Amino acid sequence: MGFIGIQTMFGYVGQQRSLRKSWMPTDQQGLQRLEDAIGSTFMFVIGRANNKAKMAKLRKEVAQYDDFMLLDIEEYSKLPYKMLAFFKVTYALFDFELFVKVDDDRYLKPDCLSLLLAVHTLNLLDA
Repeated sequence: MGFIGIQTMFGYVGQQRSLRKSWMPTDQQGLQRLEDAIGSTFMFVIGRANNKAKMAKLRKEVAQYDDFMLLDIEEYSKLPYKMLAFFKVTYALFDFELFVKVDDDRYLKPDCLSLLLAVHTLNLLDA
């Protein structure tokens, strides 16, 4: 149904950890069960850094959790370009009805979001 991109940045490990502890499973099987149950995919979205230490730390986190989408845009650059890159990449790669951008300082209720997206989709079909 939808792709939910959680916009994050380097150094926001605490916010990512909070989301994983509150509603986003930390293991790939748990994340897959959540995604299957509500029909949506969740990923943290981040750009690249010219700093090798930051990229190495990110690669380690990506290997551990496998819940990141890496954009080919420099992080900390103009935010609108990051959002545009997110929508272009997800639209090109995924066949979803809806694409949602969320910030990493927002706590979601995936079941409620799924219901909201379903109602929105039905409203679009009725229009």
